[in-house]
Amino acid sequence: MWGTCWDGKGSWSCTVSAEVAESRSFYAPPRKVGDITVNCTRETVRNQRDVTVRRPGAAELTGGSTPAGVRRPTRFTWSEETTRTLTETIQPNEASWFEVQQARETGTASFTITDDAGRVQIRKAEFDGPGLTLPDRLFQKTGPLNREELAGCRR
Repeated sequence: MWGTCWDGKGSWSCTVSAEVAESRSFYAPPRKVGDITVNCTRETVRNQRDVTVRRPGAAELTGGSTPAGVRRPTRFTWSEETTRTLTETIQPNEASWFEVQQARETGTASFTITDDAGRVQIRKAEFDGPGLTLPDRLFQKTGPLNREELAGCRR
């Protein structure tokens, strides 16, 4: 997995592979993704749109060995992004949005880190990142238009 390694002097690109020792899967609290769609018509609207979800991860690196002359990272960050095409159904005078409840995984692992020059080091890590065993949950939410949205419909 490609990401960014960090130490006290800054950051650099690096590649990491992980051997997970123990982990726990869970769902993060729901959060809104994408834009709100407003139905100002008198008809039910079916709308297809792409929803992109960014899935960040981070690992705090401790212990392990680092060859002489190689920067020793203390943190590794990465991000995944997925886009899905979803169909939403919106009743007249309603707003619609999507919420995601991201699958997450936290635990400990051995990280093998390779820098741009191909130098390798193995570090212990505590990580929190995108879930590997559970799928993200995506929900369509709807509700009545507020005053501002209704006023925008009348223009």
